[in-house]
Amino acid sequence: MISNYSGYEVSDMEQELMNDPDFLFNLKVISCEIDISKYINPKSVVFMKIFKKMYQKNKEHQIKKQFDNVLNNPDKIEKIKNLNLNK
Repeated sequence: MISNYSGYEVSDMEQELMNDPDFLFNLKVISCEIDISKYINPKSVVFMKIFKKMYQKNKEHQIKKQFDNVLNNPDKIEKIKNLNLNK
């Protein structure tokens, strides 16, 4: 799959795409079950959705890693607890 070459962390992306009704519709268009090619380029739409989902999943995993780094670091947790919020 394309994501293997991107270096992005995109776990569960395929499952999310296959649960996206718009994405499934575009796959049907590509497979010629529905012909609306005179209005849109369905291949472009599908590729754009894949790349967008890859980017979103990668960002999601980056944010999770950042939170994990904070939550699993006792020093950072202690600093958060000792913040003076009355400033």
